[in-house]
Amino acid sequence: MHASRIGENGIRMERKKSNGLRRSFRLYRALARSYLGYLFKRTEAPMPCYFNVDPSSACNLRCVFCPQSDPPGTMSFGTMELDLFEQAVGQIERHAVCAGISLYLTGEPLLNRHIGRMVEIVTERLGIGPQIATNGMLLSRGMAASLLDAGVGSFMIDFCADRAHFEAMCPPADWERVHDNIQELAVLIRERGAPVDVKLKDLDWRGETPEERGRSLSALRALFGEEFPFRYIMYQLHNWSGDFSTKAGEQYGYRTTRGGKKTKYHPCSHLWLMMNIHYDGNVSICCRDTMQGAVVGNIREHTLPEIWNGPAMVKMRELMVTGRYDRIPICVHCDRIWTGSYSGGSPLRIAGVFLRRRFLNRRRPRRSVTR
Repeated sequence: MHASRIGENGIRMERKKSNGLRRSFRLYRALARSYLGYLFKRTEAPMPCYFNVDPSSACNLRCVFCPQSDPPGTMSFGTMELDLFEQAVGQIERHAVCAGISLYLTGEPLLNRHIGRMVEIVTERLGIGPQIATNGMLLSRGMAASLLDAGVGSFMIDFCADRAHFEAMCPPADWERVHDNIQELAVLIRERGAPVDVKLKDLDWRGETPEERGRSLSALRALFGEEFPFRYIMYQLHNWSGDFSTKAGEQYGYRTTRGGKKTKYHPCSHLWLMMNIHYDGNVSICCRDTMQGAVVGNIREHTLPEIWNGPAMVKMRELMVTGRYDRIPICVHCDRIWTGSYSGGSPLRIAGVFLRRRFLNRRRPRRSVTR
């Protein structure tokens, strides 16, 4: 290679490295400011680094634990328009440093016919691959291929090893279809060498002890074997801002976090660390606000900073900090504020998990996938 060409390549590599370092510095500085805002309970808070944007509030399943299974007449269903999605991502690009964005909030995102383009917009504008949280029913090989081509960063899929239990909990789901879709997704990831995480969240919450829950998780892991590039998650069930379906408890004996007993009060960190944009542009204080009971603004009318530190949001934080959570309807019965969970626990723990995964993922070799 000619000496001048070698020199040009070296300069480009140095510039790319320098740009990466600058972005990392901006990201960690923004994360630190966000977490410190929660730590010191600032009612006017720095912009968050995590966002949920809802492509669809509609769902193709009627899971017995989900409030959508028995919605009130006031609940509206729809899919986000592409121009509104572009507006949301454009505002995030202008006003925040995004560490993570999930294309999910209250429904099934794959019902939106623009979902592939939405993933592309995020990767093009924000430079990161978004997370898709899905029930897996619509995640066919063709759908998975299009999302991988678009630049998706990770998938979160609810599943469990017990076929009968899964289908009873999530009608009209087909256990075998979801199982096969998950396997096909793994094969595609192997074939393309894509750096994509697949997180399988164990949907079987019947175990009363850690040992029982561990056995359920082990059964889920055994379905696919150690060679599949999956991350298995034992989810700690909570009551979804008090809207957890009573059918789940009555029919299946599910218990929410700590049995719903009050322990120590923690102002919920969602009001400081995460922004939630519904399909219609409404911004809510909580990712579990499926009924939009705590809307603080709409991105069609105001910018994200105007909403984030607007009068409604500042008032919500004041109520949370002073222990007057009972004046926020969706928080009255929520059990998250009484646990040491990610929603109520130390922000340093959240930051530690983020940093550990970020650096481990850089160094961890991608495991091969076999059928």
